[in-house]
Amino acid sequence: MLRNAFFFRHWGGFGSVLPGRSLLGRTCNEKLVGSASIPRPAGTVILKRGNDMNTLLTKGTIAPPVQFYPDFLNPADNLDWFTKSKALYWVRGEMTMYGKKIPVPREEALFGDDFRYEYRGALIKAEPWPDFLLEARNRIQALCGLTFNFAVGNRYVTGKDSIGWHSDSFPQIGKRPAVASLSLGSTRRFKLRHKASGEVVDYELESGSLLIMLPGCQEEWEHAVLKTARPVGERINWTFRPHREAQL
Repeated sequence: MLRNAFFFRHWGGFGSVLPGRSLLGRTCNEKLVGSASIPRPAGTVILKRGNDMNTLLTKGTIAPPVQFYPDFLNPADNLDWFTKSKALYWVRGEMTMYGKKIPVPREEALFGDDFRYEYRGALIKAEPWPDFLLEARNRIQALCGLTFNFAVGNRYVTGKDSIGWHSDSFPQIGKRPAVASLSLGSTRRFKLRHKASGEVVDYELESGSLLIMLPGCQEEWEHAVLKTARPVGERINWTFRPHREAQL
C-alpha cells in the first residue's frame, strides 16, 4: 500500500481519427468527436455518450486533441476495479496557497514501474502496480500504442472535492506527453479550456470511460474537475502518464 508521505500540488493537435486510421504513426480504433481543423459556430461544447458515437449537444469552434471511449470497461471490470480502487491507501495532502498550507481538495495515490520519480526536487518511489491497475495500463497501451509507466490516482469523495484549471506539463513526463484518464464511480464533468481562445469543452465522464489527451493537448489546453453543488457520489480517476527521467 502507498505509505509515502508525498503531497501533490497539482500540476495544478489531432482531432477526429476514423477507425483504423494512423495516428502519430500508430493505428487506433476509437470513438472520437470532432476535428481541430473543422470550424464550427462559437459556443460551449458538451459531449456525452450517444447510441454508437458521442453526441454533440452544443457546437464549438475548436475540438480538443483527445480520444474518448465512453464504454472502455465492461460492466464487471467497471464495478470490480472501482471496489479495488477504494480499498487502496489514499492520502489527502497539503498545498500552499497565498502563503498558507491548505488541504488538497481530493485524495491521491501513486503507482508505477519500479522507479523513483522526481517531483518538486524530491525523488518519490511509486508503489508497485496493483494487478487490476497494471491490467488497465496494459489494455490502454494495447488500444492506442502509447506507453505509460506510472499512474496518479485522484479520489473525489464528494462534490466538494475538485481539481482546478491546470495542464500536466512538467519536464519529467517529457515534451508533448499523452495522458490517459480512466474514470470509475460517479459521473463528474471534465472540462477542457483552450488556452488561446478560452473556449471550453465539457465531457461527462461516466464510470468505465477512458479519455486520452493526445500530444499537444497539454500545451494548448488546460483541464479541470470543478466543485459542484449537485449531489454526486464518489469518483476515482486514474491518469496514466509517461515519465522520461525516471531513476532506479
